[in-house]
Order: sequence, then C-alpha cells, then structure tokens
Amino acid sequence: MPIQSRNPHGVWHELRVLRTKDGRSLTDLAASCDPPFSLSYLSDLERGRQMPSADATRRLAAALNVPVSVLERKRHVDADGNEIALRDLIRQIVREELAAAGAA
Repeated sequence: MPIQSRNPHGVWHELRVLRTKDGRSLTDLAASCDPPFSLSYLSDLERGRQMPSADATRRLAAALNVPVSVLERKRHVDADGNEIALRDLIRQIVREELAAAGAA
C-alpha cells in the first residue's frame, strides 16, 4: 500500500504523546519552555486549534528533549486514509537520525 503524507492541525497529537510518556503535565511543559508558554496555548496546540511558529517548535523540542524533526513530522496515512502508528514513525525517525550520524 502506498503511503501518503498530510499535515493537519491535529498533528500535535504527538505533542501530547511525547509530553505524557514521561508523566509530564501541561503546567510542567509550559514552565520548562524558555520562555514559558501559557497553558491555554499548549492546550490549543495539542487540540490542533493552533499551529506553532518555528521558534515555538524549537522551544517545545528543547523542553521535550527531542529533535525538532519529531514535532515537524507530517502524519503518514496509508491508501485507505488510516494513520500509521506512532511507533512506526518513531522507528523511521530513529533510522533517519542514525543514518545522519553515520551509524547505519
């Protein structure tokens, strides 16, 4: 099945996944950004109500300790429009990072 990409506002579901995997609250994430974000802004990002600027994406990636590319990643869908699991995207990102570092 061919894979297609799309980048809807809902792509920020990954933000919630990354935040909650370590048990972090919105309050904690907001405070750890430099400078801090408001809770309402982060909530709007997670719900797809807003799209972040490049600077906001960089600050979020730093606070989450992930490459910016993780947050910029387009969603991948199969030919039927079903989203590919986040773990598959993470696997792909790890491969890309290893290849870029010359480890693969």
